[in-house]
Amino acid sequence: MDKWLRRLSHLSQFGLFLFTVGTLYFTVLPLYQKALLDEAIARKEVELIQTNEALEKAYGQLRKSEIRMYIMGAGAECSGLLIPPAIPRLNASGPRESLAEQVFKINVRTCLEEVATARAIKQVLRLADYEFLMSKIQELSLRLEDKKRGATAEHDGLPERARLNPSSIPPPIGFTARAIELFEKAHDEANDRSSESRKLESKIVLEKKRFQAAISQARDGVVWTYSKDVQNEILALNKLQWP
Repeated sequence: MDKWLRRLSHLSQFGLFLFTVGTLYFTVLPLYQKALLDEAIARKEVELIQTNEALEKAYGQLRKSEIRMYIMGAGAECSGLLIPPAIPRLNASGPRESLAEQVFKINVRTCLEEVATARAIKQVLRLADYEFLMSKIQELSLRLEDKKRGATAEHDGLPERARLNPSSIPPPIGFTARAIELFEKAHDEANDRSSESRKLESKIVLEKKRFQAAISQARDGVVWTYSKDVQNEILALNKLQWP
């Protein structure tokens, strides 16, 4: 009986040992491995968040740079800023388009869209950002078309306004004023020996030329004001609040 009791005691101890080992293997070790796995996953999630933040920052800088380059191109192309100054041509084959004709014939919406296509903005921006930008360009085009209609009406109505109220037209300034002064000086020197009636007639002609120059300069001022409005409206795209 004593021998069997000792044997049973040894067997129970060995069984307890096996139970303890089994408990460690099937419960504690899996829990430890799960804790290690959870820690690794958490570390990777932090790295993924940091990577996404870096990518978002890089994309934001890229988008900002691309919009800035688009603004520069569209602002110059669609406002008439790139139109060369009128230079007298000795062997002109036909009448040269006026500044107003060249600026006002620009279809702003088509121009803005063509510049966007030329710069391949669609390939740079995300689809949502590209669609948002194009919607803002459409709104901008409508505003600029309204401004163009107003500027065209003001430009075309200036001669009649000048006829009804000559004092509403400011005198020529800058290069135009200087050119008129030189022309008048040369004209006066040539007419020093002319009769009084001839001098009076010449004075009337000069006054008429000065008035026409003032009207022309005022009309060009309307065109350039519209051109500046186009540039400013396009420049405002730099302050878009992206969704």
